[in-house]
Amino acid sequence: MEAKLSFVPYSERYSEAHRVFALKNWKGKRRRYEESYIRWKFRGPMQGEMESCLLALENEAVVGQVGLIPVDIRIGEQSLKAQWVCDLMVDRAAQGKWIGSKILKAAIARNQVSLGSDPSKAADVVMSRIGFRPIKGPKKLIMPVKLNHLLSWRIPEKFKFAIPLLAQLCRPIIFWRSRGLRWHRGQNGVKRLPWQEVAPLIEQHQKKSTSPHVVHDFDFLQWRCSGLEGFAAKIYAIATNAGSYAILEEGGPYLYVQDWFVPHREDFIPLYQEILQVAIEAGSQTIQTLAQDEQETEMLLNVGFLVRRHDVKIICYPPHMLIPTWDKFLYCLYDSDGNL
Repeated sequence: MEAKLSFVPYSERYSEAHRVFALKNWKGKRRRYEESYIRWKFRGPMQGEMESCLLALENEAVVGQVGLIPVDIRIGEQSLKAQWVCDLMVDRAAQGKWIGSKILKAAIARNQVSLGSDPSKAADVVMSRIGFRPIKGPKKLIMPVKLNHLLSWRIPEKFKFAIPLLAQLCRPIIFWRSRGLRWHRGQNGVKRLPWQEVAPLIEQHQKKSTSPHVVHDFDFLQWRCSGLEGFAAKIYAIATNAGSYAILEEGGPYLYVQDWFVPHREDFIPLYQEILQVAIEAGSQTIQTLAQDEQETEMLLNVGFLVRRHDVKIICYPPHMLIPTWDKFLYCLYDSDGNL
């Protein structure tokens, strides 16, 4: 007889079974099975059932999961509850039973908008099959601060010994491309601040946006920017007197520009000069940022950023909530589970 499949919220009752599942399917990734982290990442209560992490069970064994990060989104003048779908995983031994599709159908059978960003190929196939549809997201751009990291993506393993030499030879090119930020430095009027001091600027900017976006209110920022002790990366803000701001996160070789805004072009150079300086001081090798429109893309390209091959892919369900009325979603790096 085929084992009965059921779907339950994550809770203490299933934490050990989930730990076994996570250790098997995410080898070496402590955060995938650490209960305190799971509850923080999916914005759930510190105890009891957590609706934002759904488990698939067969005979009390966890054979699949999906994370559902709760957020508020604004679409025009309307505010709605939404969930970012992430961390979809099916036990390798249970694949072929359509568990991925079944757990996703259970997850989206809630009265709210479901969203995804840059799903894996496997997840994209499953989510498209049950009705998710794409909406345009922002462009991804990177700036090499040091070329070692970028070269490591392209050079085959057997030639990686040559990366330090190649990086040194190409260093003048990097300096020349980013000369607009590296030269003419001085007092640029940019301050480094705790994220709390920039929260009012973020709220003020978002009130002017009519395109669909995640609401970055204080509760959202408190969750995402404060992080969880033992797991959190360093996140802080920079701002100018003219009202420009950026939220920065240090993540290994990357400096992530999680969110940024300039009210006018003249304030762009001072803001990104400071971002480059932060990256240099942090030892970051690559700056990653997003551009929401052509003007932001142009400004970033002019100071040495490179456009990644693919834009951020945003998918949504039910599609009629966004498509075809809206042609894009204003997505920031910290809107979903990026880097978590």
